[in-house]
Amino acid sequence: MSCIASAFKALCLSLLLVVAIASRPTNRPKVFNVQRYGAKADGKTDNTKAFTNIWKSACTRKGGNSKIYVPKGTLV
Repeated sequence: MSCIASAFKALCLSLLLVVAIASRPTNRPKVFNVQRYGAKADGKTDNTKAFTNIWKSACTRKGGNSKIYVPKGTLV
């Protein structure tokens, strides 16, 4: 009886592991950093071009699910 119980526990744990792996999100968002597009958080640089370019890149990315990262600072 204990052999059957051990086998059943092992089967349940295996199934739980398979479900956990299968339910992981595969479409993680791509993070776009505005500084990599030339933005400067110095309070005086016009960052319009950087924001326009990053917005276009994030919106046209294949696979959807994009995020735009804007660091702390004053962006004009």
